[in-house]
This record gives sequence, structure tokens and C-alpha cells, in this order.
Amino acid sequence: MLVKLALFGIGYLLGARAGRERYEELIGGVRDFVKGEEVTTAVGFVRGALWILRQRGRGASRRM
Repeated sequence: MLVKLALFGIGYLLGARAGRERYEELIGGVRDFVKGEEVTTAVGFVRGALWILRQRGRGASRRM
């Protein structure tokens, strides 16, 4: 518990020093990454795979 509190304190201190400008820069980078073509493609692939698995699961329950 003490370690978690210390890590939180260090993170808070570093975040406060970085300031709002650095925060906006970091968030902008994350947003650009998430909206990137590779991430969008991966999300579409995972959604498709989950849809297929869900359909297979529904079919298996009907056969019983």
C-alpha cells in the first residue's frame, strides 16, 4: 500500500511539473495513435472475430 501511495505521489508531482501544455501534447499523441489506420484496422478485425465467435456460440446452443 505504501509503495502504491509513493508511486501515486511521484506521478502526481511529475504531472504537476509537466503542466497543462505537456498534458495536452501527450493526449494529442494518444488521440492520433488511436485514430491511426493500424489501430482502426485492428479494432475492426477484433470486432469481426468476436462477431463470428458469438454467432458460433448461438449455433451451438441451438443444436443441443
